[in-house]
Amino acid sequence: WNGVAPPAHADAAVALTGGAGRIAAAMDLLADGRVGRLLVSGVNKSVTKASFAKARPGETALVECCVDLGYGARNTRGNAAEAAAWAVGRGVKSVVVVTSAWHMPRTMMEFSRAMPGVALVADPVPPPDGVGPWWRDPRLARIVASEYLKYLASFAHVPYDPGDFTEPAPIGVRGGS
Repeated sequence: WNGVAPPAHADAAVALTGGAGRIAAAMDLLADGRVGRLLVSGVNKSVTKASFAKARPGETALVECCVDLGYGARNTRGNAAEAAAWAVGRGVKSVVVVTSAWHMPRTMMEFSRAMPGVALVADPVPPPDGVGPWWRDPRLARIVASEYLKYLASFAHVPYDPGDFTEPAPIGVRGGS
């Protein structure tokens, strides 16, 4: 991961669910024409494309044409596997990865392993209210410590668990739109 700003244009973006501001940041890239398509990875199985579009007022047409929902990822490694399958299926060669700032180093490591032929650019989402000295806030200290331990485990390159990605149907295909 080189930590540079997102490019003027990339084939696609992948947003990982689970943190404030991630989906909005990725939708901004799509709306601004900086990416041509968006995968939201790790979506709850109860979310349909119609309910996702309803939650994005004024962006229904953009969601319908250009957003895919991935339901198979259970964790970061699963996000990477899900994104890799999605990218290969669409001929994607460049991806902007959108997740929280403290989650980005591990995410980029996992994505780099899963998608060696794809150009990856990080677009880290800052914490909602900024971060003061994290070591003084027990909640933030736990997050930082947890991410660091997970990063070390990822760095050790523990083999991928085939169960990390369990998508039963093509990404974005779901009843009820």
